[in-house]
Amino acid sequence: MILINLNDHEPNQPPRFRDEVMVLVEDLIMSTDMAQHQKYVNNMKSVMVTGYDPENLEHRKIVLRMAMKCSDLCNTARPWSTCVQWGKLVLEEFWRQGDAEKKMMFDVTNMFDRDQCVPSKALTGFIDFIAEPLFTLWAEFCDTSFTRDICRQIDNNRSHWEEVIKLPV
Repeated sequence: MILINLNDHEPNQPPRFRDEVMVLVEDLIMSTDMAQHQKYVNNMKSVMVTGYDPENLEHRKIVLRMAMKCSDLCNTARPWSTCVQWGKLVLEEFWRQGDAEKKMMFDVTNMFDRDQCVPSKALTGFIDFIAEPLFTLWAEFCDTSFTRDICRQIDNNRSHWEEVIKLPV
């Protein structure tokens, strides 16, 4: 609704402001595409190596994409009870996709195959290879007590998943 009220005829807005905002919003939504995850992480690493320049439009976009990715994947940084609930929901979404892919006779990776996936191992792997490196990078960029707390919570949740793995089936 906010974007509906943006209008090129507002006296304090530069021309085409609404279009620019819409392009940015679309770009940020696309940054949640996991197929492009490593590209966005590498872009952020490059900015951190060269030094973040707040006057550089591309640097600002890279930072916004990373913030969006963190918000998209924040279920791993929530308190354990919430992390578990979200983990189950995410896996159910993956399994439904895997079920559809099986019906179309596609190969299905283990994480998307409800008959092969071990939830606690899948979610521990997700933390190890996706969430923890992402949030650690974000915490290196904006080192605050909040980002350090997020990283600690992810580590705690990973430890909980490790305990679940050890439980007899």
